[in-house]
Amino acid sequence: MALLAGTGSAQIIPDPVTHVFWVHPDRGSDSDPGTQADPWKTLTHALLEAAALRNTLEQTPPAPPPAVNPFWLIRIQVQSSATPIAPLDYGGHEPEFPIRLERRVDVLGVNSAIHGKARILIDDEAAPTVYPWPSIPATDGSGARAFVYGAKDCTLQNFRIDGTTLRHKFQFYSSAGESKKKPVYGVHTVDKTNFHLKDCGLLEQYNGASWSATSGGTCSGTVSGCSFQDYFPFPALPPADPLLSEGHGGLWLEGQNGFVPAPPPDPGEPDGITRVSVQVFNSGFTDCHDGIEILGPKMAPEEVSRFEAVLTVDGCVFEDNENGIEVVGKGRLDASVTASLFRGNIPLEDLGGTSQHVVTGGIVVRGMEIVGRVRESVFVNNGAGVLWNPSTATSCLDLGHAAGETETACFGAGVPTTATPGLNVFDIDYTDWDPARDAYTVLLLSRTGVTTVPVHAAGNTWLSGVQGADTNGCLSGEFTGPFNFPPPHWSNPSLADRNFSIMQTDARIRFGPSCP
Repeated sequence: MALLAGTGSAQIIPDPVTHVFWVHPDRGSDSDPGTQADPWKTLTHALLEAAALRNTLEQTPPAPPPAVNPFWLIRIQVQSSATPIAPLDYGGHEPEFPIRLERRVDVLGVNSAIHGKARILIDDEAAPTVYPWPSIPATDGSGARAFVYGAKDCTLQNFRIDGTTLRHKFQFYSSAGESKKKPVYGVHTVDKTNFHLKDCGLLEQYNGASWSATSGGTCSGTVSGCSFQDYFPFPALPPADPLLSEGHGGLWLEGQNGFVPAPPPDPGEPDGITRVSVQVFNSGFTDCHDGIEILGPKMAPEEVSRFEAVLTVDGCVFEDNENGIEVVGKGRLDASVTASLFRGNIPLEDLGGTSQHVVTGGIVVRGMEIVGRVRESVFVNNGAGVLWNPSTATSCLDLGHAAGETETACFGAGVPTTATPGLNVFDIDYTDWDPARDAYTVLLLSRTGVTTVPVHAAGNTWLSGVQGADTNGCLSGEFTGPFNFPPPHWSNPSLADRNFSIMQTDARIRFGPSCP
C-alpha cells in the first residue's frame, strides 16, 4: 500500500496485483498451467489466455467502500531458447503468425547468456517457399504486414526481431491488373495509444517499427533502449533474388490519410485530425536509409492536411545512415532533438543507395509545416548536418536562440524570449573523405518557393577548423548555388571558396549578438 496526500484526507493507493504467465518454446507445453516451472510453449496461446483473464478482470465489479480495490497488471515472460518465436513451417511452433499483441498485456523477453534476447523471426531461407504474406489477414486497417502487431496500453520488451533470413521483404499483391508490393515491418502499430517498445533489437525487415494513424485516428508510444540496424537498399548481385536485401527505415511516424477536401469543417465539428506522437530515448540507428522517417500523407493541392505529429528524440545515435531523421509529405510536425549524435550520414550511391545528386544528412526536412528544436547534439561529417526545406513559411528551426526573439512560429504569441543557447556542436573533420563521393555541409538551407523562414542558431560551437567558420566560431559566408552536383564541386576542403553553410534564396540565420 501507498499513501497519497489529498484534499481533506490521505488517499490509499493499493499495490498492483501482477499476473505472470511463462512461455518457453523448447520445454513448454500449451497444456501446462503456464507457470515458470511448467510454461506454455507458444506466445500465441499465452496471449489468448492473458486476454481471457483481462476480460474477466475488467468485468469484475469493484468491491463497495471502504474496501480498497487493487489494480492489476498482466505480463507474459518469454524465456529465450534455441527455438525462436516463429511460424510452424519456418523454424518455430507458433500456430498463428504474425504475433498480435493484446491490450493491457505486457510481453517481456527473458535474456539468457546462451541465446541472448528472445527472438521473433521468419526463417524462410530454410523453408521451401517464401513466407505467404498475402494469405495473412491484415485487420489493422492499413493492409500492411508485420512480424508483430502492436496493441493499446502494452509494452514489448527485450526481444530481437530478426528479418535477416527473410527472402522477400515485401508482400506482393495484384491491383487493377498490376503487380504491386507493400513493405513488411518488424513491428506495426495502427491507431493504438500507449504502445511501448523497450530494450529491443530490430534488423533487416523492409521497415523496422511504425506508429501509424488512419484518417482521424491517434497512435502514440515510446521507444527506449532499442537498436535499429540494416534498413538499407543494398543491391543483391545476380543471380541472387533482387529483393533479397531491400530496406528503407528503422522507425516510422505515418499519417496514412490525414487530409480532407478544402475548406476545413465548420467550428464545432469533430476535427478529424490524424495524430501520431512518439518519444525515442537512448536508441541507436545504423546502416539505414532513414533512421527515423516522419511521413505525412500525399494529397492534391485542393486538399487540406489534417496530419499532426510529435517526435521527441533524446540520447540517440544516428550513424552511417543516409538520413538520420527525414521529414517528408504534408501536415504539421513538432520535433525536439536533445543530446544526440549524428555522424557520417551521407548519400551512398555506390552501395545502391541515394544518388550523389540528392542531399542526405543528419536531420533532413523536405516537407511539412514544422517547428523543430535541437539542443546539446553533435553533428559530424554529414552530407548536411541539417537540411532545412519545410513546406510552409510558418515553420521555424530553433538551434538555440538569443533573448528578445518574438517570432510566433517558434515561440508562441510574440512574447520576447530569454536566451536559450543551443549547445550543439557542428563539425566537419573530413575523416574518410572521398572527394569523388562525399559532400559535407553543416547547414543547408534550401528555401525554394517559400518566403523567409527563420533559423535560430545562437549559442552553438562551430568548430574553427571547419571551413566557413571564423575565429569566433561563427559562419563567415554563404554559397548561393547552384550546387553543381555531384561533388567535388562544393564543400571540398581543398577549395577555398566553398563554405560549409550553404543557403538558397532568402533564408537567414539568426545567431544573436555573438555572431551577427
